[in-house]
Amino acid sequence: MSLTPSLYDYALAVSSIFGGTALIIWPGQAHSKAITKHKQRLADREARGTDAYFEEKRSIEAYKPFKAVWKYRLLGFVLTILGAAYLALLHFTK
Repeated sequence: MSLTPSLYDYALAVSSIFGGTALIIWPGQAHSKAITKHKQRLADREARGTDAYFEEKRSIEAYKPFKAVWKYRLLGFVLTILGAAYLALLHFTK
């Protein structure tokens, strides 16, 4: 097992930074997409009947997307900071 960073490590760090920045700048798109997907999944399970996918329907109802947009911004901020820290760790520990 090699301890030298690979291209995949750098790709993970950079994609975390870009993904987190996108969540900071455009949190409304992620919020509306999550709500739409949740409603579609719930409608699909209800259309198939109550007995067929009872446990899955119950879990969909229990785990709703965030109600507030600021939580997506917070997630983006944390993702950006962790990506930057990981990139710095990769760069300075060679």
